[in-house]
Amino acid sequence: MMGFQIHKQVTILTILFLVISFISVPFLSTQVSSSSLEYSTWPSFGRNSRNTGQSTQSTNHSDVEEIWRFRTDGPIRASPMIDENGTIYQASGDGNLYAINPDGTEKWSFATRGDWIISTPAISDDGTIYIGCERGLLYAIQKDGTEIWNFTTNSRITSSPNIGPDGSIYFGSLDGNLYAINVDGTEYWNHSTEGEIHSSPAVDEEGIIYIGSNDGNLHAINPDGTEKWTFSTGDRILSSPAIDGDGNIYFGSEDTNIYAVDREGTKLWSHSTGDFVSSSPSISNDGTIYVSSKDSYLYALHENGTLKWRFSTNFWADSSPALGEEGTIHIGSYDEKLFAVDTDGTEKWTFNTEGVIRSSPSIGHGGTIYVGCLEGYLYALDGIGEEDTEDQITPTLPISYRWIVLIGVLSILIVLIIFVTRNKISYF
Repeated sequence: MMGFQIHKQVTILTILFLVISFISVPFLSTQVSSSSLEYSTWPSFGRNSRNTGQSTQSTNHSDVEEIWRFRTDGPIRASPMIDENGTIYQASGDGNLYAINPDGTEKWSFATRGDWIISTPAISDDGTIYIGCERGLLYAIQKDGTEIWNFTTNSRITSSPNIGPDGSIYFGSLDGNLYAINVDGTEYWNHSTEGEIHSSPAVDEEGIIYIGSNDGNLHAINPDGTEKWTFSTGDRILSSPAIDGDGNIYFGSEDTNIYAVDREGTKLWSHSTGDFVSSSPSISNDGTIYVSSKDSYLYALHENGTLKWRFSTNFWADSSPALGEEGTIHIGSYDEKLFAVDTDGTEKWTFNTEGVIRSSPSIGHGGTIYVGCLEGYLYALDGIGEEDTEDQITPTLPISYRWIVLIGVLSILIVLIIFVTRNKISYF
């Protein structure tokens, strides 16, 4: 009879283990599982390591209203970043990185040694903020605004850092090098190109880094710093690449073309526009590629490179699109407007700022849209007249909380094992 009870307990324990394992999977799964970026609504340029610009937050608004604006003392070229607690980080041409509370009040500011910041910060999953500046320094900063370390290159940094699966920090410099930096601030390696690097790197799930250079090439670099391949265009590449779910890479060139190449560097297609393409592409959940050109049009392209539609922004737009979860495209323009464009290419709304928009917008929790302009203002815009659609976001816990849950689950499992083992020992 006692043996039957033990067998029953072991069976129950096995079932509990399977149930717990099944329940734990959603807590451990995350859209940044292949990256060391922080799990938040917008932790880096392009929102994720692949630079897709695709948000998980719905922005299905029929219009927006300004809920606050924050003034810096210099032009804003960098995009705002948002951490897991809702704090917004905005770099400015006044040489400061600002941490801004969700209500628009200043939390702290960090002064770099440069007088201009174009680089957009990246937030790692341990909370460290990385940002480059005009003096050629990459900074690592804690979330309380204190400096951890800085790393010096030989020229300005306009490239925005990205973080690889192993935690390495990647960025380009106008000295022509792509740098890989360890988390302690030491150099892992650097890879030289034949031109200045303004482009920001994209990193795929295998850790391959893709970046454009003024030498006219898209460079694919292995995680150890060796070159995998280069793909040549007819002019400088200021555009930052974006990577789709199949590993295909999309980017623009000043030869007026938008390119698609596969992970082996083979050209899939190119689409000609009427002028330079310095904007960075974004890729929607349905595979549509969005990118603007200096010809004043926002292009929507099918995965095969054919034109879906184009939308006039009235002026040059080198702002990169930010995509709402439902597909709405948000892009700034030189005519001092932020546009929201529907997936069919029709205008949903526009918001007038007090300056030219050259930075890319970011999307925060609840669909709040943040965008900066050259007059030094960061705007926070909230939706009004929300359309009657359900938010399709699947709630997930931040990675730190998921680990807490997992530890709790494992603790319960250990207690159960001890309980069964003791009963078994007492029987024998």
